[in-house]
Amino acid sequence: MRVYTNHMPVRIILNIISSFLIFIPGIAQIYSPDPHYSDTVQYSPFKDSVFVFNEPDYGDRISITLAVESPNSTDGWAFVWSKYDTALLDYTGFLATSGTRSEVDTITTFAGYRVIRSKGAITDTSQVWVIFHDYKAEIDTVNGVNFTCSTISITSFEPYGSYYYYIPGYDSTITITTTYQISWEKDTEEGSYPASRFINALVTNPPYENTTYVQKLKDTRFGLERTDSLYFIAIRSKAELGIDTVALYNSDYYPENYGNYYGTRYYNTLEAGEYPGPAKFKFFDNGSRNTAKYYLNFGDDEDTTFYSADDTIIHEYYFPGTYKAVLFTYAPKPLECVDSTFIERTIANPFDSLVFPNVFTPNGDGDNDYFRIHDISIYSISIVIFNRYGKKVHEYSGNIRDWEGWDGRIMDSKRRASEGIYYYVVDAVIAFEYIEKEGIKVKSYNNKKQRSGFVYLFIGDDSVNE
Repeated sequence: MRVYTNHMPVRIILNIISSFLIFIPGIAQIYSPDPHYSDTVQYSPFKDSVFVFNEPDYGDRISITLAVESPNSTDGWAFVWSKYDTALLDYTGFLATSGTRSEVDTITTFAGYRVIRSKGAITDTSQVWVIFHDYKAEIDTVNGVNFTCSTISITSFEPYGSYYYYIPGYDSTITITTTYQISWEKDTEEGSYPASRFINALVTNPPYENTTYVQKLKDTRFGLERTDSLYFIAIRSKAELGIDTVALYNSDYYPENYGNYYGTRYYNTLEAGEYPGPAKFKFFDNGSRNTAKYYLNFGDDEDTTFYSADDTIIHEYYFPGTYKAVLFTYAPKPLECVDSTFIERTIANPFDSLVFPNVFTPNGDGDNDYFRIHDISIYSISIVIFNRYGKKVHEYSGNIRDWEGWDGRIMDSKRRASEGIYYYVVDAVIAFEYIEKEGIKVKSYNNKKQRSGFVYLFIGDDSVNE
């Protein structure tokens, strides 16, 4: 026996419920595949979206896509698109489609967009605001770049940092703001970076080379970055001075006979940083930059001006003392910014630095046959040599270039002095000479303090007979 009830079978009820759920739409959500920033509107009770799209290049408007799906990808839905009219304070339709999905891929303007999705008696609505984000990083190269020899001031235009969208149905807007971070790069290592500011970005250490400054501007909210650059012609010069010692035996810069009297051993007797006098030095540009003119003060009341980095300047110091050579470099006009550097050199007192041998062997073998002091840079000398009994055996006064030294013979005769200890006395030293067009002049550094000592004359068994 069958029993009937006024309840529908459970399977039929579940089928009906299932079919009904398929056609219950969720709220239609407009989406875009590639917004750079998204948020929810600040007016209620709506949950409209705000999409921000960054323009890839300044002034180039991209075309973006908005799309909406049907519930569960079911077919048979109608989609009506409209755009917000700020004059009417309402939406105006511009596209109707049907199917399982609808999209608009030609949107290029800021506006509010709405889609109404319907199927039979089922209808729902979704709205979105589209904002195109674009700005220009721009250095004011016409009026905003000012410079002196010590600073560069760079002014940039600060971008507008606000966007807005409307509250539908009202003549009211809500603002979205962003701020901008500024940083700088440059293509040379010289000089300092500009300060990170829009107005009066100071470079406190201008470069010595032509430099490209790149301004990098990035908004903190939407992540868009823009750049602008400034090519700056260097205004400062950089002084770099080089110096080489000219050896006294260098025949290119000294008379040939200097090499006969001025040896290399004397250099080893001086303190570090000292040089014998007269001392010639070769001054040269050791890498100065952005220089149109050079002025070199030698520190001894003499100076010179030159205009080429290829010039080599030879200068001779005569008197003992420490000299500070200062090089001033001048950048090109109009500012002719100046830089300077210096080098110090000490010229030894020739009298205090006299080097005397303590033994010589006048045996005619060609080795150490003379007692002489040719390893010093002096011009003239007065010397007397005595034996142990106080008898004069040799004397000379005059140009050291004309003195070969004492050959061990008594008063330049043919008689040989006997082997033993001898005593010498130096009364005066004149340190240098130089030549002028009018003739030869001698400027002297005189030292009247006597210098004395002993030397041993050694004959040995291998003397060369005359």
